[in-house]
Amino acid sequence: MSELFVVTPPGLEAVCAAEVRSLISGEARPVSGGVVCAGDAGALLRLHLGSRIASRILVRLWEGPLVQLRRAAAAIDFGAFLAPGTTYAVAVSGGGTRPAQLAGPVDEAIRRQVPGARPAGRGEAAQGFAVRLAAGTVTISADATGEHLHLRGYRQETGAAPLRENLAAGILALAGWEGATPLFDPMCGSGTFLIEGALQALRRPPGAERTFACERWPSIDPALIGSERAALRAAELPAPPAPILGSDRNAGALGVARRNAQRAGVLEHIRLERRDATTIEPPAPAGLVVANPPYGKRVGEQRELAELYRRFGERLRSRFGGWTAAILLADERLVPILDLPAPEQIRLRNGGIPCTLVLARL
Repeated sequence: MSELFVVTPPGLEAVCAAEVRSLISGEARPVSGGVVCAGDAGALLRLHLGSRIASRILVRLWEGPLVQLRRAAAAIDFGAFLAPGTTYAVAVSGGGTRPAQLAGPVDEAIRRQVPGARPAGRGEAAQGFAVRLAAGTVTISADATGEHLHLRGYRQETGAAPLRENLAAGILALAGWEGATPLFDPMCGSGTFLIEGALQALRRPPGAERTFACERWPSIDPALIGSERAALRAAELPAPPAPILGSDRNAGALGVARRNAQRAGVLEHIRLERRDATTIEPPAPAGLVVANPPYGKRVGEQRELAELYRRFGERLRSRFGGWTAAILLADERLVPILDLPAPEQIRLRNGGIPCTLVLARL
């Protein structure tokens, strides 16, 4: 068993911890920026294949005082993570103006232990290791993920306000949506909420079509990789239990959503139509209405957006009784303009942009 640190977007730590517990046995503790848990190789694979919310997963190799770094690095079995001749990269944080002081002992230990291992050149694929110094304590970790987990592969086109896939999945989790009730996005843009919702409702692992850094580790049996993939795929459903619906007033955005959904393999499970969000009607029995409305930058746009938000909020209040609303706003000053009943506000970040998620029972 190894200690794992599951990196997650700020504000999603608690729902990510719940997701981790659903995928592996044992404790999962939310902390700032992620979730701490323990797991073997099978658990590590299940988390990569099945987590909808995580950004990256690190395996903790050592933690201790800076003065012990060189001895500790030499004692780590880097051959478990690197085959002979493999390229690697050591990323340092907290090293100030002397990052080599932290990277050097790790680099030396890798070269000594793994024949032919070498630092990766620019743009070259590499097994990553992270060395972090904070308050005199050094942590060495192996990156088990590789390319960021939010990159599912389907979103090759985006709209004006792109939403990261794992943030969309996290927002659905914060709203308490689990796939058994209708999902409606009346400002669907490139379709991220709808696609993530469809994948969840179908119980389709978000990492099913990807490979991860840990799958190349000498210490992980290829047979185990195959069995973990097969086990998760065996739980898939042929169709969502409830409708997945979206609309947008922009025909171009709907085209992007359709193509993204096609690439994700869920287009047949999503219904899309062209409509203005201020004239929508409930398309199904009560469920979750979710939206990532346009942000706006210029003063004139802000005035127009305020009117859009006012009319949209009015429509939700008057026509969507019994539904839950989850609306992501880039400006918390828009919350009173929406005027939703007893709104709960949760601070999030979308690609570095501070946002406020508004949750309300309509």
